[in-house]
Amino acid sequence: MTADLIYYFPRSHTAIAEWIVCILYISFLPKRLKGFKLYAVCAAFFVIIFMTHLSGEKTEGIVWIVLMVLGMLEMLILIFITSKITLVEAGYHWAHAFIVAELAASLEWQINFYLISGGVIQNYNQFYICMSIVYILIFGFTYYMKRHTKSIKDKLRITWKELAAVLVIAFIAFFISNFSFAFRDNIFSQSLGGGILYARTLVDFGGLMLLYAHDAQRQEMNLTYELDAMENMFHRQYEQYKQFEVNNESLHRVYHDLKNQIAFIRAETNETSRNSYIAELEKVISIHEAKVNTGAYVLDTLLTSKNMVCQNSDIVMTCFADAKQLDFIDVMDICSIFGNALDNAIECECKIEDKNKRLIKVNVSRQNRFVLIRIENYCEEQIVINGEIPDTTKKDKQMHGFGVKSIKLAVEKYRGHVVLEQNNAWVTMTALIPLPEQEG
Repeated sequence: MTADLIYYFPRSHTAIAEWIVCILYISFLPKRLKGFKLYAVCAAFFVIIFMTHLSGEKTEGIVWIVLMVLGMLEMLILIFITSKITLVEAGYHWAHAFIVAELAASLEWQINFYLISGGVIQNYNQFYICMSIVYILIFGFTYYMKRHTKSIKDKLRITWKELAAVLVIAFIAFFISNFSFAFRDNIFSQSLGGGILYARTLVDFGGLMLLYAHDAQRQEMNLTYELDAMENMFHRQYEQYKQFEVNNESLHRVYHDLKNQIAFIRAETNETSRNSYIAELEKVISIHEAKVNTGAYVLDTLLTSKNMVCQNSDIVMTCFADAKQLDFIDVMDICSIFGNALDNAIECECKIEDKNKRLIKVNVSRQNRFVLIRIENYCEEQIVINGEIPDTTKKDKQMHGFGVKSIKLAVEKYRGHVVLEQNNAWVTMTALIPLPEQEG
């Protein structure tokens, strides 16, 4: 085995690995470009990445490092311009993608080197067959892992500090594993000999494991944060319900005094004062008219409170509900499902300038052995939906989506399913929950 063969390391193979892993990650991410534009950009970057690495195949030292860094930058640009994510998110995904590509290229050349040295591989066809097998295994495993990884599907919500951590891991792994290839005349290269290939693969594997460990820890911390946020939402909706219940009891006492007030108004001779009293009475009556009867006390109280908010915001809320089947659902879960869904709908309606178009529909019914909950609201703007959570225009993006997640968590507690969709100008949240006799 010759030193030239050890240090040759075909950079074209690295270029292929980097491009493939970029395409793999892009396939999971929300798209900024679609159709022909996406394919054209990906094809163009294949040529760019390939030519960058090919031009540095026989270089070493600083030039070798510069061309490698340029290849890294091209990977980052490809992921960022084709995916609808922030630069911070693109950097986070890039760090993982780059180390996966480094591991695949390193392992492939290590195996090929020893097969060539042993005379097993004697032509280019066998050489490329070996490369293809290694790439299929590495990228196939990566595809499987990413398909079942939460961070590739959801908004990352990572900080600059977290991004810096993964970048440090990626660059350290890159530097240690490639130092002997960039600077061939050093004590480590001379002492390791052919083992330099094994060392490179081992360092890349270790770097990838560190990135996965960091990602798992970050996901666990985010999960704790989300659970705390959703629990706060549960309690907030429940407290709103309890507060309105207290206020509603006070209103009922007011209704008993209406007869005396009416008699007082009739005796009032001043027309201005009489009209003022009448206006106040009409306001109290309008509050009473907001009362919703569904057959379930908890839901009646909650819907009545939301209907009062709708009236104050010039929103027409219609309700067709037979909620007697909701007895098996906990009070806090009812508050979470209907409270969060209606809060989202009301917030959307308040943005509509034409008050005649501010409409919300609530429907609760039994469908065979299921309870069907459907809440619809008119929406003029097109909402882009990533899975089940719509994009946000709020300034506080960190808290975005927890209302929908709280609904989903409450529904899934009863083995139900939630779908959020938009058809034409209506946004619909549909929850289907099996009745208790369906379980078991």
